Amino acid sequence: MAKRHRSRARREIRIGFVPLIDCAPFAVAEEMGLFSQRGLCVRLEAEPGWATIRDKVIYRELDAAHAVCGLPYSSLLGIGSVPSPAVASLVLNLQGNVLILSKRLWEEGVRDPRSLRLFAAQCGRKPVLAVVSRFSAHHFLLHSWLRRGGLDPKRDAYVPILPPAQMALHLQQGYLDGYCVGEPWGSSAVAGGFGACAASSADLEPNHPEKVLLIHPSLAREDPETHSLLIASLLEACAWCDQADHRLALVDILASRRWLHLPKEWLLPSLCGPSPGPPSANAGTRFVSFARSGANDPSPEREEWVWRQLLATGVVPVDAARPSGVFWREPYLAAIQELRSSTTPAPTAA
Repeated sequence: MAKRHRSRARREIRIGFVPLIDCAPFAVAEEMGLFSQRGLCVRLEAEPGWATIRDKVIYRELDAAHAVCGLPYSSLLGIGSVPSPAVASLVLNLQGNVLILSKRLWEEGVRDPRSLRLFAAQCGRKPVLAVVSRFSAHHFLLHSWLRRGGLDPKRDAYVPILPPAQMALHLQQGYLDGYCVGEPWGSSAVAGGFGACAASSADLEPNHPEKVLLIHPSLAREDPETHSLLIASLLEACAWCDQADHRLALVDILASRRWLHLPKEWLLPSLCGPSPGPPSANAGTRFVSFARSGANDPSPEREEWVWRQLLATGVVPVDAARPSGVFWREPYLAAIQELRSSTTPAPTAA
């Protein structure tokens, strides 16, 4: 565990999260006292979806948040919001999404985008496939999956935006043909018998950045030490989450009323295996990475990947000027140094 820091008066840090398996670093840091051991006063608030997260950070109702990887660009460019400064100072996890198809499509033999194209032609209608945000890896992955089958995501499909927790219900009620979502909202549909998993993000884009720590830059300007300690706490939590022998305990934490308040059976596939994806999908601790493969580094390469996806999916115009420094690496490197000076071995920056 982290060494204790001499306490000084610190203001409360308000952090928002969406109840998904990849909010795990926040849950673990809170439950295991990693924030308090560093003298941090953190208030964690559950939010329904990513637009709410973005807007609350913009208007300073939150200082930081669990966020989909492209959300800083939404704030900076004013797409769907007023323009506002925002940065990602940590990657919280890699992978962790699933592409779910309805029971009806599955029973009709739809398994991939090519068979979906044939099914749509026979039915004479566009499939309705939801994502959680246009700025999310879910949106990027769905576009990529559709294009592999010769489908134009803008012309040949309807892609509505829904909060993660509403996906399974809309599928069950017949409003959707499928969706791309973070767990456990794929496993819930599979367990309920009204959905089947066609692919996971491990199949479609191995080791892609998934969620980030979204920060209003004023937090770092006003108190860079607090920002660094926050990142160090989350890095330690991420490392804990990625140890295979901790995953059952992680399921217990996340299933509780404080966090997801959902059946453990919905959480086990993505965290302990077998994976909710097809046999080719990475299972258990390989389905989602909280620390392995240098997962937490907000590197220029990951920033570049997100920007390319935003261009490829048409979320930003091809001639848009790219903002610089959206993935802010310096605080991450400072937090690595803080961990190296503590009793806990630090993750590497590479």
